Amino acid sequence: MMKKAWLLSIPLMLVLSGGGVSAKSFEQIALEQRPGIVAVISLGHQGVSLGTGFLIEARGYVLTNFHVIQQGTLIGVKFYNGDIYDAEMLTYDEDKDIAILKINGADFPTVPLGNSSQLKIGEQVIAIGNPLGQEGVVTPGRIKRVCYVRSSTVLCGRKPKKYDYQLIETSTPLLPGNSGGPLINTRGEVIGVNTLRSNYPSINFAVPINYAKNLLSQLQNGANRQEKLVAKLHRRNNAFPTKEVGNALIQSLWLEPNILLEGEMGLQFHINFLIEGYARQNCSAKIFFYYSDGHKVLNRTKDYTTADGQAFVQRSFVPEYSRSSFQDFTLFIPYYALPPDLPLFAEVVIFDPFGKRLVSQSSNPFYLSTPYLQGWLPQR
Repeated sequence: MMKKAWLLSIPLMLVLSGGGVSAKSFEQIALEQRPGIVAVISLGHQGVSLGTGFLIEARGYVLTNFHVIQQGTLIGVKFYNGDIYDAEMLTYDEDKDIAILKINGADFPTVPLGNSSQLKIGEQVIAIGNPLGQEGVVTPGRIKRVCYVRSSTVLCGRKPKKYDYQLIETSTPLLPGNSGGPLINTRGEVIGVNTLRSNYPSINFAVPINYAKNLLSQLQNGANRQEKLVAKLHRRNNAFPTKEVGNALIQSLWLEPNILLEGEMGLQFHINFLIEGYARQNCSAKIFFYYSDGHKVLNRTKDYTTADGQAFVQRSFVPEYSRSSFQDFTLFIPYYALPPDLPLFAEVVIFDPFGKRLVSQSSNPFYLSTPYLQGWLPQR
């Protein structure tokens, strides 16, 4: 169990709100599924995020929305009976806004999953969640229609020829704190993950549960997708091929220009990565800069320079757990440390405590234009 000092105090209650449906049947469903539904609390630099999750596997897999835990450096789950556990993220799909967390333990109560491809328009459903910090609130509604997301736009109506994924539109009222909670049919099966509310109480959206079942299947069929990718990266890089030595995976890398930091304008690199095997040990992330032809960029200043003169930037970090996830980890380099008017690229490398490479990834090429940088380059 985790320390409770950082958790919010959440009242425990079961509320059945709304009308027009069989309260008895829904109340029975809520009582049966309540043990497997949890509050998800995420604490990060931007404050506390509170949502809902539910157990989808007895070994401690918790399904929730990705946006609930996206900024979290500490993640916890709280059961209805008051039990509190540390959680870590195993895998996620940012586009569909779903994530699977892991808590330590076994034989947890689970919530049965249905088949979202068999839902019927007009069928009755309930949402169970923690709106505005009230735990276990049950709100009934109906399935209104299936909508389609294309290029981040929700299209409700005729099915388009091409779309990225589907959403379930429901009349079930959702409030902040419902995010990540189950949308349950009258058979007591989860058919969606509540994720999005509109300005109108009767227009709300859930992610079809079949997308989450695909993520769960990947976990069950080989630990998880990310560990498989780690193994492939290590084979390709011929570095630390055995899991016992330690693993890392760079999930995403992007560059943000024109960041002003301590009076200097420059580039900020954002990295999402996983590391395994180095709990409470000092590791590091470094970025090395190259010309487009592969030659090293030699720094023109004493700062941001390796022993052999290559332009680089580094930042240390200490994983808290044996498997830790770092989201939006940033490294900054000022414009004056890089040459203008030449195409460059960056190589991001994660190092273990002994200075050996675990994994690396190169950025897309970028170009610093002299007129654009005028005023931010040092005067010669």
